[in-house]
Amino acid sequence: MALSRVLMLLGVLAWSSGTMAANATFKCTIKITYAQPPRGQSPDAVKFQDDAIVRTKDGRPVQIKSVSWWGVNDNGTSVLGSLWSGGSAAATDMPSIAFQLRAQGLNGIRLPFTFEDLRAPPRSMWAKQGCQKVTLGVPSPPGDAPAAPAAPGGARCAWYLPDSSSQDRLLWTLQWFVANGFYVLLEHTPAGSDAISRNAAEFSSAWRSLWRAVACLPNFEDDLQGRVFVGLLGAPDITGHRWEASRGLDGGELPGITELYLDTMDALWEDTPAALTFFIAGAGQGGASTWGSGFVTDKAIVAVNDYSGALRQPSFDPSTQTAGA
Repeated sequence: MALSRVLMLLGVLAWSSGTMAANATFKCTIKITYAQPPRGQSPDAVKFQDDAIVRTKDGRPVQIKSVSWWGVNDNGTSVLGSLWSGGSAAATDMPSIAFQLRAQGLNGIRLPFTFEDLRAPPRSMWAKQGCQKVTLGVPSPPGDAPAAPAAPGGARCAWYLPDSSSQDRLLWTLQWFVANGFYVLLEHTPAGSDAISRNAAEFSSAWRSLWRAVACLPNFEDDLQGRVFVGLLGAPDITGHRWEASRGLDGGELPGITELYLDTMDALWEDTPAALTFFIAGAGQGGASTWGSGFVTDKAIVAVNDYSGALRQPSFDPSTQTAGA
């Protein structure tokens, strides 16, 4: 624990040598009140070139293998999932979990969030939970683990997460992942009562405020640009959004995602020209369905990869490139 605290403090000093977005068109007025994570080793900055993701410095192709880590949009804790449950560090400590993800060959993290949760007061329920060391040969039981009592000596999981605000916690999290070799997709994914996407102006303003906070982080230019991507709206069909303005699932008026996307992309690009990569989700399919997530499968990919029988089920027919329900 003492060594971890020293590393966190050293991280504050290391960040002081960096700069915010060099080409930003606005003045940073955001004050950072939490300890910055150590800079570590960020992955190579990337960009899109035709239909490929390539390294910015030399154009070499890059493969990003990612996983979604939910929790920041959970209507309450505003922290990555499982960090509050206590128990083994293998299941409840962010660096321990991230180490395992990297060991599996993953180099990308999708962080779904809601603006409502970012505005909510942060909760520190995990700070009271114990964090036992990982013991080889003792598997963790499946399912939700009950909160563990405080470990002897006061050991804690996730004690390092900021309590200053929920947004600070999200910013710290994305900085930490990038410093540990991950690409990060920040994605607004509607959940609960978050209805900001019902108003195009509010949606654009919220994204602009968050992105300015990202661009004002120390070392944005050196460590974050080209590694942090913007997912404007995840699964828009969940809330009834279509490409054009329409009536929502509850009968209320909804702006089209065309308006949401273009207005927001223009606003963010104006603030940090050429420093953004956008990810957008389509609309028009059934609620909570996403085109490309198993409904259309590339036979060539199936042929050269071993999926251990997962796709060799009656409901899946590679010959027709179709996954059944």
